[in-house]
Amino acid sequence: MHTPAGLLCRGTAELTANIRGAGQTYGEIIRQVAQGYRESARRMIDAEGTSALIFSVGRDMRQLSPTPVWLRGRVLPTAAERAAGRPTLVRFRSDSVAYSVLSDDEGIPNGLSFDSKPDDKAKRAAYAKASDRQGDRQYEVGTDDDYRQWEKNGRWGIDRTNTKTVSAPWFDPDRPGGPTLIGGHAEPSRFHIETDEAYTMDGDRLGRRVLTVDGFTLGTHLVTNPDFWVIHTAQGGGHIVYHSVCSPGGTTQTGLRSTYNNGVYSEPGDWGPVRHQGTTLSGSAEVLHRHGVDAPVHGANGETSTHAHHPDGRPDGRTVPGSDGDFNWNPVPDRSSIVVLSGKDANGNLEEGAFLTVHPPSSSGADTQV
Repeated sequence: MHTPAGLLCRGTAELTANIRGAGQTYGEIIRQVAQGYRESARRMIDAEGTSALIFSVGRDMRQLSPTPVWLRGRVLPTAAERAAGRPTLVRFRSDSVAYSVLSDDEGIPNGLSFDSKPDDKAKRAAYAKASDRQGDRQYEVGTDDDYRQWEKNGRWGIDRTNTKTVSAPWFDPDRPGGPTLIGGHAEPSRFHIETDEAYTMDGDRLGRRVLTVDGFTLGTHLVTNPDFWVIHTAQGGGHIVYHSVCSPGGTTQTGLRSTYNNGVYSEPGDWGPVRHQGTTLSGSAEVLHRHGVDAPVHGANGETSTHAHHPDGRPDGRTVPGSDGDFNWNPVPDRSSIVVLSGKDANGNLEEGAFLTVHPPSSSGADTQV
């Protein structure tokens, strides 16, 4: 009987042997898996149409993955773990990442939510399902002063009185489908994910943990995730928007070329990525574009407030009686929107909230603030 550590080591050895025996690098394995899922998604949409997606996404990826794709990240430490020393570098399979599928008001999947906090799934589901999803057309710009609490111990939200509306660069009324939505928690240099199982580099099993990964690792997970390809293809292969992700783009001055990375991996080998530079937005966009996503990728330079709400900004739902701010979101809201709050530049000064864009190589547009 093999222990989890033994199975990991044995699997690692076998896959390494297969890669080397076939003359394939780690990057070639990723290309092979990504291309297979991309082509399968295209065939599915061509044969069955988008209505079939209601029953097609969210399947167990372990039954679909032709080759295990191993990634690396760091454990998001508890206070005790942080006090004890450096965060643990871990390995995990791409198909062990937990996420929920977002759907519009007709039940057609339109995005993925990487949930790592109790409220994430319901909040992002309500945003995606709103009959008037204003964030498909525009976003609003606000400041910390626009945050308010409408009732004692209630849910905080954005007061729309003083926000500024900006036309969304991903809105195209002549193109079928909408943007592919990606939700999660992030910082300029790292993204939070939860895995069903993670292992130390020595093969010890840690079980279900929240990890931090850099943008390149996030992008590698997306291109080796069949649900991503099915949803993106069904939405017409258009823009990808980190709609409910805080600060993935860094700052407008330095974000797209930032060299700071809290998830640096210095060890060379087949289990990349190895030492990358860039932000969550730029790193993930580079991988997406390399593996067949011919569309711009957008992410904010500051905190985002993305949820269903009433016209004045009051969150659409009800506070759980007797709780300390627990909230039940309206599962069929009328409207939802995106607000970007002020970010900080390289010197720590506030700058107006905005979405940054990374264009694909096929585009003549440069990476810009929009």
